[in-house]
Parts: sequence; structure tokens; C-alpha cells
Amino acid sequence: QSFVSIAAPLPYRIHRLTGINSADLRRAPPLSALIPHLRAFIGSAPLVGHSVSFDAAFLRRAGLAHHNPLIDTYELASMLLPDLSSYTLASVADALEAPSSIHHRALADADLSRAVFLALMERLSALDTTTISELVALPAANGWTPAYLLKTQARAREEAIKSSPFASLLAATPIGQQAVAGISPDALTMAVALEPRADPEAATPTQQAAHAADAADIADEAMPPREPWASLGAFMREGGALLMELERTEDALVRALAEVARATTPGQRILIAASDGDEMKRIARSLLPRALALAGDAASQTPIAELDEREGYLCLHRWFGVARDDLGLPLSPELTRGLAKLTVWARETRSGQRADVALSGAESDAWARARAGAEFADSSADCPYRSGGYCFVERAVQRARTATIVVTTHAALAASLAGRGALPDASRVILLDGRQIEDELRRQQTFTLDAASMLSLLDALASPLPNAARGGLLPLAATLAPGIEDQRASAWYSAVEHAREAAIAVFGALRSVMQESQERNTRGATRRSDTFDNGSLRIDNAVRSSRAWGLLLREWARFGEALSAVANTAREAAQALAPAGAELTPRARGARTDLLGLGRRIGEVVARGAETLAGAHAENTVCWLRAPQTQQFQQGEAARDRRPTPRNGDAAGAPNVGASEPILPAEEREQRDANDANDARAARDALLAETPMLFAAPTQVGALLAPLWAQGHGVAALGWALSVGGDFEYTRSALGLPETTRAIAATPDYSVQTLLCLPTDAPEPAAQSYHAQFETLIVALARALEGDVVAIFPSHAALRTAAMGIRRALERHDILVLAQGIDGSARQLWQSFYGQPRTVLLGAGTFWDGAEQRNRPPACIVVARTPFPPQSDPLVAARADLWADQQAQFLTPQAALKLRQALGGLAWSHSRRNAIVLYDKRLQTRGYGATIIGALPQCELYQAPAADLSERISDWVSAPPYR
Repeated sequence: QSFVSIAAPLPYRIHRLTGINSADLRRAPPLSALIPHLRAFIGSAPLVGHSVSFDAAFLRRAGLAHHNPLIDTYELASMLLPDLSSYTLASVADALEAPSSIHHRALADADLSRAVFLALMERLSALDTTTISELVALPAANGWTPAYLLKTQARAREEAIKSSPFASLLAATPIGQQAVAGISPDALTMAVALEPRADPEAATPTQQAAHAADAADIADEAMPPREPWASLGAFMREGGALLMELERTEDALVRALAEVARATTPGQRILIAASDGDEMKRIARSLLPRALALAGDAASQTPIAELDEREGYLCLHRWFGVARDDLGLPLSPELTRGLAKLTVWARETRSGQRADVALSGAESDAWARARAGAEFADSSADCPYRSGGYCFVERAVQRARTATIVVTTHAALAASLAGRGALPDASRVILLDGRQIEDELRRQQTFTLDAASMLSLLDALASPLPNAARGGLLPLAATLAPGIEDQRASAWYSAVEHAREAAIAVFGALRSVMQESQERNTRGATRRSDTFDNGSLRIDNAVRSSRAWGLLLREWARFGEALSAVANTAREAAQALAPAGAELTPRARGARTDLLGLGRRIGEVVARGAETLAGAHAENTVCWLRAPQTQQFQQGEAARDRRPTPRNGDAAGAPNVGASEPILPAEEREQRDANDANDARAARDALLAETPMLFAAPTQVGALLAPLWAQGHGVAALGWALSVGGDFEYTRSALGLPETTRAIAATPDYSVQTLLCLPTDAPEPAAQSYHAQFETLIVALARALEGDVVAIFPSHAALRTAAMGIRRALERHDILVLAQGIDGSARQLWQSFYGQPRTVLLGAGTFWDGAEQRNRPPACIVVARTPFPPQSDPLVAARADLWADQQAQFLTPQAALKLRQALGGLAWSHSRRNAIVLYDKRLQTRGYGATIIGALPQCELYQAPAADLSERISDWVSAPPYR
């Protein structure tokens, strides 16, 4: 290893990451002097590294390693550790217990990569031969580096079998793999098949002992006032509706769950709905067992089950069908990685839950290929995996039917309330993070029509490829189904192509609707109320009476007919795969299921689209268009002006009637086809870049919850942020709960933990001096607290402005500034904050969700502006219209609850002393300020000029712990 001299100054972040100083580089040789030694060292050997292509790019830029094979430990770890939450080199090393020294220096990182690689190779060698074979068979993207190692491993095993004296025995079907009609033999060696009745959620004896110890610790603590728990007990006995605000700690939630368990009567079933799958796991596998231990011996053996929405489970019918088939289409690296993860995980899982495997970004496309779902449920009514007891959904449903407490998700509950779920009936429903159920109910009732999704749906059926080839489910069905003539298959493809052309016309009409509205607004003296600064257009009666809307309705009629024909085509192809009396292969079964599922999804698009354009349910629905990336359409018009001139001199858009093309040699025809494919892709990209999306969403969803508090039933919404200054009216109304709803707060006094600071000289957010004075305050606080500050912003644009303003100033004082979206995701920023001293975080978006930060909570949280909902959003504007006083009854409660939610995880999910700075002058000058501040728990209030805050906050947080 060697330092290398560089012409540019050493970036501060690199210095903080590596410990390298400028002095280390001044005496170092230039890279040109090291290249001969490096070339001799590398030779032709494979290069191993974590995200190795990044490193290889630098070597190749220097003329090295152009022909060295690459082996990426990131890809290997993603495949072999499918449930890991983070795949950084350090995280993978920790998971593998690989020995490590100082990270982020050349030799240390190379040595750690070596240790990780060897540990991963041991894991690869330990995979069973069936899994290796399945991974080798994946239609991997070009350059997927594990492919070489997998093929080597497979060849070695084949040679070992051939050279073994027991070769014939080893080649025979293993015990437990006897043929079962319709079931892939590979399924019979999976964990779900080997232990078909095991409970994947059952706690081990060690875990049970730990839960009991945790419960004892909670029980030893001073109990809070009895009243909140008495109200929860009364709700369990009497039913009805309850809103209960809890302390923002894990122990408070455990106490509440213990009270639920104590008050459960024989024969009752309790449904606990968590915000998402990860939280469902945490509740069912950690917090609830602790709560049952706290509730006493009678409750400790209460049966618990997890049941997510159907889409949250792996469908073996599809997985062993065509989920891992490329369908003639190239796979992206992310899709390949996701399929590889699922291949390893599927053989090990006993739950089949999406929450148990780590898929991020475009890797989730792999899950879409293999998930269960309502659209596939009756397609696989004769599913052999279900009848054989292997279906993950059916197993989870059966466990839920015999459990006293069922832990689920908001998504599963919302689907069940809409008639698409599989949740068992429960006399009491507990909603954790109760306000979020409103968002989930609305999300599932929202209709979205966008060009990318619609064209992808059609591509899944039939997608044109170069050389007149086609990929997708229909060409596969034509291959697998007996007796499908070319003419019949061509009719299938023509139906899809006709729908694709009709789709382009519909999205062109949507664009025209938006353009006409913009032109009308430009001509008018004032802006219309139906248009918004963020590029959105609210569809009202004036828009519906426009000429462009009439054109849209005509194009939609054509599109709806074309889509209906495509849905019929999908059903016809599915039927062709299953002639009477035929025994289907798993692949043919899977293709049939996917075709029927796509047909149903297309049918739903037709029905929902027709309702939306016709203005159905207008009294409770808002409909709007949103420009892509909130841009105006002048850019799109300019792009269309640059489109190529039509061939043969035809007028733009005119059909090429009677024109004949010369017969070309094969090579020229291939080149022409390739050019046509490129032109088609370019046209499609242009369409996606300039086409608005159509949305329709309900303004009120609370009525869907009514069955939960009907006679004999009860629903309780528990959470940290439910009331505004002790008033639960906004939340009660939003959730559609009755006026008889009980409401109680169990929020403690935080005046000895938190200093709430209001700068008296803060300018108004719209003032010209606001940004400069805000940045001055952040710099002063960070210097006084040696970093240890988190600032949250209402938008990413405001965050970027602040990051540019304070980064250099703080780096001069050896303080690292990390900004969300610039330096990484929220999760990556928090990981750096935990491990790096003297760090400041700037966040937006997910920072407002209030995720718990118990590992290393910040000393100071600065809120740049009050998080009022954006009235530029048509849905927000439509919901605000429902209130007589929009500011007092809707906008202010929304902002207060969002602020309280964010601060709950940052400031009060732990016991560290901290300070909060609300840098929004309006909270001191506007009428709503007292309401928003009053919505926060009791804190020590400090009002002073901004220049005085740093010293006061430093003294506060450095005082002895208060508990």
C-alpha cells in the first residue's frame, strides 16, 4: 500500500473517513510511479472487493485490470445473507464475525474484504446442491459476479458425484423428494416442506427467559398512574372506541400490551395492527412476549400468530412457476440480485413473509414476480402447494384462526376492511401508531394511472424485441400450450400492440388536458383555483367541460375496449395452457396463474379508470393530474419538435398507406430492426418524461373503520401523537370514530429532560435574512455541542440550501455535516452518526416519521420550519375544504401532530437530556403558535435571542442525568 499525491485539496469528508492528512500526501509518489508495481502485483488474477466495480473503474482509468475477472463481496453477501438490514463492508463483516481492524484505509479494507470473502465462500460451500443448481439456473444479468463462483461450485459437485463409488445412489432422487403431482421436486427439500407444521414465530426457551427478565425489570419500575391502564381495561371489557396517547418508549407499549392481555377474556380474539411488516415482527416476536410475561402466568402461554396481507407472502405456486424465468427479456442487475436473495431465503424460510427478507429499491421487482395476492388467489384454487400444506398464506391463516392474539399490519387490516383480506374476525382491534391507519386506508383506495406502470403491464404480456422476436407471458404460453398456431399467437400480440397504441393516445390526451388548462390560466388575469404551483391540476367541473377532456373521454373509450380485449387474451392464453384432462408442469401452472392475475389487474384498471373519468363518487373523491417531476410541459413540447422526420416523406402522424419498402439484405434488415427498436425506446422514454399521472383518492376514509366498533366489537387507537393540546377531536373525526369515543393521554412531563427553545429574534421564514441567520445558529450550536445536532427541514430543497451554507464553516472546526439525499439515505446517515463523533445531520422526509433513536440520540434537535401540509397538493387542498376553518381545524392539527411525531423518536424515546429549537417565528406571532406548542409535552421553556441559545443548551445537556 502507498499514499498517492493528488493535485486537488484533500476533501474533509475523506479525511474524517480515513484519517489521512494532507501532510501524508505531500511526500507521496504520483500514481504514475506506482502503476508498474501495481500491474505486476495484480497480474491476471481475479479482483475481489466490496462493490468491486467501483474500485476497478479507477484501476481501468489508469490503464490497469481491463481483463481481470471481478468478484464482488457485496453481491455475494446480498445473496448469502438475504435478511441483513445493511450490506456495508463493516455490517457484513459483523454479521459474519470476520476479524477486522481499522476500516477505510487501503490495506485494512483489503484485508477485511479478504476475510469477508473467505467467510462468504464457506457459506457458499455449505449451500445444498439444489440451491446451487437453482442459483446457476437464474437468468442473470450480464456481469453478475457470483455466476462464475456458482458455476465452479456446481461443476465441482458434479465431478465429486461422478468420481464417487456411490455415484448411482447420489444421483437418485433423495429421500423426501418423491414425486408429487404439480409440485416441483425442489420444493420438497425446503424448510417449509421438511417441517410443515412448525411455528416460525415460536420463541425459543432462551428467548422466553429473556422476555421474563425484561418483564421483571419493567415490573420493578414505578408504575405510572393507574387511570390510563384502567381505561384500557374498561375498553377490553366493554368495547366501543378508544383513543389513548402513550409515552414514546418501548416500556410504555409493553405495559399497554400487558394490560390488553390481562383483560382478555376466554374466547376473545384480539387483533393488533402494527404500521408495517417490520413493526409486526418486533411486536409479535419481542414486545408481546415481554408483555405476556409481565401480565402474569395466566397470560404467558397465550397463543400468538402473525398474519400479514396476502401480498406479504411468497407464493410457491408462482415461485416454482415463472418467477425466475426471464420470459425472453433482459434482467436488470437489481432484479438478478433480488431473485438470488429470494432463492437462498426461500429454501430457509418457514414463514415466507416479505418482512423477513431484505429487498431494497429495484430488488423489490423480484418480490412482485413471486408474491401472493388477491388477484392470484382463485387462479390457484387447485394449488398443490396449498393442498399439501406448504402454502405460506394458508399456514399463516390457519395459525391465526387458532390464536388468541393475532398481530397484523395496517395494510392487511385495510385490505380486510375492503373485502380483500384473510384476517379472522376479532372482537377487539388495537391500532398501534393509530393515526397511520388513515393513510393506509386512503392509499389502498387511491387509483393511479401512469404511463410507466401501464406500459410495463402490457410488456409483461408481450414485449417486442429486436429481430422480430417477442418476450413476455404470451410468447411463453404459445410455446408451452399444445397446438397454438402462429396465427393465433399473432392475434394475441396484435391485441397487446393495439392496447399499447391506445395507451399512448390516452396519455397524450392527458397531456393535452394539462396544457389546455395552463394556456387558459396564462390568458386569464388570475390563476384558477384548480391549478397548483407544483405542476398539479385538480380536475373540477371546468376541466371536465373543456375540449381536451372530451378528447380524453373518446381516447379512453378506445383504450378501455383495447384493454378489455387484452384481458380476454390473457384469459384465453391461460385456458390454452390447461386443456381438459392435462397434467400441467409447475412452469405451465405458474404461467397460467400469472396470466389470469394480469387479466384481473387489467380489468380493475378498466373499471377504476372509467369510474374516475366519469366522476363517480365525486362527493368523497378528489381527482388530479400531476406533471412528471412537477415540470411544466414546454420542455416536452420542445422535445417533440426535435422528433425525426417520418420516412418516405409522409406527413407527421399520417399513415404510410400504399408505400412499399425495398427488400434489404439480412444484415441491413437486422440493423434496421435494431434502429427501429432504439427509436421505439427513445419514443417511449420521451412519452414517460412528459406524460402526467392521473390520481383519484377519497377525501374521507374513516367510515371503513365503522365495523370495528360496532355492537360487540371495539377498536382502540394507541400512539404517541393523537391529540393536539389534549384535544383528540381532529384524530377522532379523521378516523370516523363515534362521539362516544373514550380519549385519554398518558404522556409524562419532560420538563427535566428537554429544554424547548424559541429564538425571539428569528426572522419570518419568508424573510430574505432567514437562511443566513438559521445557518449561523446551526454553526454556533454545532460548535458548542461538538456536533451532536440534528436539523430537520420541511423540504429537500431547503435542506440542500442549508447544507451548502454550513458545510465548509463546520469543517473548519472539524465537524462533519451529513445531508440526507446528498450523503446517503436516512438509515445510512444514522449509522454514520452512531459511529462518528462531531457529526451534524440534516434530514427531511423520513426524519419526520419519528423513528426511535435509542442508540445515540442527538443532544439538540433543530426544526427549521413548522411542518404544515402543502396546500399545493390537490389531496391536501380537497381535505382542507371539508373544514369550516381550514387553518384551525385541519392545517394546524396536521402540523402539530407531525411535529410531535418527529420529536417523539428523536427527543423522548430515550432518557438523555436534550434541547429542541423551534426556529419558526410564526409560532410566537401567529394565533396557531400556542396550539402547536401546546401539542408538545411539558418541557422547560426558554425564550431568548438566538445568540444566547448555544451556551444555555450546552449547559443544559451537560448537566447530570435526570434519571
